[in-house]
Amino acid sequence: MFGAMIQGTLFPEPYLAVPDDEVVETLRTAIARGGRLPRSADLLLCGLCAAYLIDELHGAGLAVVRAPSGQGQ
Repeated sequence: MFGAMIQGTLFPEPYLAVPDDEVVETLRTAIARGGRLPRSADLLLCGLCAAYLIDELHGAGLAVVRAPSGQGQ
């Protein structure tokens, strides 16, 4: 007669910080999409840029977080 009732949580899960290594890899991949340089040069420059961007994010007091499971997807 009555369907199952799903109750959400009263206190949402906190956002989880993404490890720096994962953010660097994601940024490196995004920066490398140009493909104009030889692969070795592209990887070196993209890795340096990504690491620099992480340092700048931390310096600005910012953190990269992942939405709790089931949200933001």
